[in-house]
Amino acid sequence: TKITDVLNGMAYQHQDKSVDQYLFSVKTLKKYLDKEGIDDEISNLNGELLNKFQQSLVGEDKAIKTISTYIRNLKTLINYANKDKSLNIKIDITELEILKDKRKKEEKKSKQVPLSEDQLVTIYNLQYLTGREEEARDLFICQSLLGQRISDMPKIFKGDYITNHHEDGLETISFNVQKTGEEATLFLFPIAKEIIQKYRDKKFKHFNLFETDEKKITNIERMINAVLKNVCKKAGLTSEINY
Repeated sequence: TKITDVLNGMAYQHQDKSVDQYLFSVKTLKKYLDKEGIDDEISNLNGELLNKFQQSLVGEDKAIKTISTYIRNLKTLINYANKDKSLNIKIDITELEILKDKRKKEEKKSKQVPLSEDQLVTIYNLQYLTGREEEARDLFICQSLLGQRISDMPKIFKGDYITNHHEDGLETISFNVQKTGEEATLFLFPIAKEIIQKYRDKKFKHFNLFETDEKKITNIERMINAVLKNVCKKAGLTSEINY
């Protein structure tokens, strides 16, 4: 019996979270198994294996929060499998020790810095990106220039705002912010305008910004952040900083 078959089966059977989160965690584990040459057999799945899997993710410079999410998702699926009498299996994960971020709040914030204008331009001018990377990059650049939460971006990309033209040639847009309901007025920088128009015409293919299910929205945001890390690496932003 394969590890992936059992865990994916549990993911589809128990959708108390977004099933995509479960499936992505299993997919990430499978990549590790393939990389290390470990057979995808349920007999190989235990706490020791998951501990080694965690350490491999640390070596890939993934955030502790992200790693713990993967492991907690896998642990949940394993618990489901152990309780499923039709499977008749017992996966021992007593040795599993989920990593914890022991940094103080101040230490976490100390590595958070804003990108410079030159860095944003470098990211925007990147070429040879995958379709997924291009969409995540464009969304990030647009958010950075407009200073808005991702929850307000669907409204902006749909054109659900009022455009104001000024004598100096500048344009601003006004709309009601989703979280507070208050009106926001933003400068429509040329690059932001270009990106908005780009997706007004061709839409987003890889990230459904118009999703309304909160759990799926959280999963989409996590996916976008993961893709953005790869984009930043391609732009040469490889330091241990949360931009």
